[in-house]
Amino acid sequence: MITVKTRSLLLILCLVLLTGCSSNLNDGFDVAADMLEDSKKKNISCEIVYADGASAKLIEEAKSLAAEIEEQTEMDTLTRSEGEGYSQKVLYVVLGRTDDGYTEHWFDKMRSDDYICRVSGNVMALGGVSDKSTLAAMDAFRNDVLPTAEYGWLGDDGTLFSYAGEYEMDGVYLNGYAWGDYTLLVSDAGLLHAAEDIRARISDVSGEYPRIRIGQKGSEAKEIIISVNDKLDMPTAELWAEGTDVYVQSDSKYGIYEGLDRLYSQILDSTCESTARVEISKKLEYKYFDGRISVACISADINESLGDERMKEAAEDIIDRKIDIVVVNLGNDDFWNFKTQNEIEQNYNAVCENNIGAVYARKDTVSISNLNLSETGEGRIAEFQVKTVSGEKSYSFISVWGEVDGSMLSSKISSAVGDTVAVITSSVQITAEGCRADIDAREYGVQILSDINIEHSAREFENRYGYTLATVKLKNSHPRALS
Repeated sequence: MITVKTRSLLLILCLVLLTGCSSNLNDGFDVAADMLEDSKKKNISCEIVYADGASAKLIEEAKSLAAEIEEQTEMDTLTRSEGEGYSQKVLYVVLGRTDDGYTEHWFDKMRSDDYICRVSGNVMALGGVSDKSTLAAMDAFRNDVLPTAEYGWLGDDGTLFSYAGEYEMDGVYLNGYAWGDYTLLVSDAGLLHAAEDIRARISDVSGEYPRIRIGQKGSEAKEIIISVNDKLDMPTAELWAEGTDVYVQSDSKYGIYEGLDRLYSQILDSTCESTARVEISKKLEYKYFDGRISVACISADINESLGDERMKEAAEDIIDRKIDIVVVNLGNDDFWNFKTQNEIEQNYNAVCENNIGAVYARKDTVSISNLNLSETGEGRIAEFQVKTVSGEKSYSFISVWGEVDGSMLSSKISSAVGDTVAVITSSVQITAEGCRADIDAREYGVQILSDINIEHSAREFENRYGYTLATVKLKNSHPRALS
C-alpha cells in the first residue's frame, strides 16, 4: 500500500524530473522541497484544462469533475481552456487532445473510442481524441481513481488505465496517407458542421479522428482544405490533390456536403480486406442538385400576348434554364415547338396532359405525385406533391390561374399534405371572403407557406417571356446539413 509519506517521496522524484533542465541538481531538490512545503501549507491547487473550442457538454462535465476533485482532495480546483502553460505548483488534469505540446503526443494514433489516464509529474492526461472517449475516460476516473485521491496527489506516474475500441476497418488512406494524420481545414465557421459530419462518418467505421481547424492554408502538410468558391459554375463540387493536401470546393455550402459525400463513397467503394485506399490523381468535378426547385407557370393567354415567335422563345428559355417543373395551362397545346418538344421528351416526365393543362417534371431533379388538375369557374388549379431526387421530404405545390374563390383556395391549402406548401400564382384574381391572410390577390407571384423559403420570383421573366418563374429554396435539402 502506498502511504502519504511514500507519495510525498514520489512527488519529490517527479519534481526532480520536471526540473531536470536546471544547471544545478540541487536546484531541483530545492524546488521539490518548496513543493513539499507548499503541500504541508495547503498551497497546492488543481486545474482542469480542456482544448480551445471544446464542446459545451465537455466544459460542463469539466466543471462537475472539478467540484468532485475539490470535495475529495480539499484542493482548490478550477477549469480553463488551454494556452496558459503549466506551473510546477499546480496539479493539472488535461482533458483529451490539446495543442499544449506536453500531453498531445500521448494521443498519437488514438482512435475515436480509445482513451487513457496517464500521469507524468504534476500533469495527468485524461481522455481521448473525441468528446465521446474523453467523457468515457472521465467516468472511469470518477469510479477508479478519484476515490483514492488525496491533497496534492491524484495518482502515481504512469498509465493508470486505458481502453482500446473495436472498429470495422483497420484504416483509411487518402493518397497514401492515413486519414487520421490529416487536418480538416475549413475556410469559415459555417463549414464546421460539414467537416464534423465527414469525420464522424469515417470515424464510425475506422475510428480515425483528424483534427479540425478554421483558417487559411498555411505551411502545414496533409490538410483537407474545404472551402466555398462562389465563382464556380453552379451547382458544382470539385475534389483534387496538390502535394500532400486534398481540396474540396464548391459553389455553395450544400455543394460541400455533396463533394464530401462523393469522397466518402469512394472510400467505401475502395475498401478491401478492412482497409480503404483512395487515390485522387486528377481533378474530379461533380454536378449536383442544390435543393432549389424552379417552377414555370404558363398562363392561358400567352399565345395572344406574345405571338407565335415569342411563345417559342419562352419555351426555349424554359428548356435552356433547365427548369424543374413546368405547369402549362389550357390553350397551350402548341406551346412547345419541334425543338423544345424533343427536349421535353428527353429530359422531362409528362405527369399529366389533358384538356385542362399539363405538368412536366425534370427527370434528374424532381418527381411529382398525387397530381390533380381542376377547373373552378374562370380559374384553374393544379395540385401536386414534389420530392427531390436526393431528398426524403414531400412538398405540396398549388399552381393557380385565372379567377378562383379565396375560401376554396384556403381550404385546399389547409388540407394539403407534405412538409410544406408553396402556392404559385399566374394571372390570378382572388374573389370572395375567407382567404387566408398569407394569400393575397397579386397579379402573379409566389406565396410561401410553412418552412419553404422563396429564393426569388423574377418579374422580369414575366415581362420578357410571358410566364411566371419562381425559384423555391427548400430548407434542409441535404439530409445531414444543419438548417
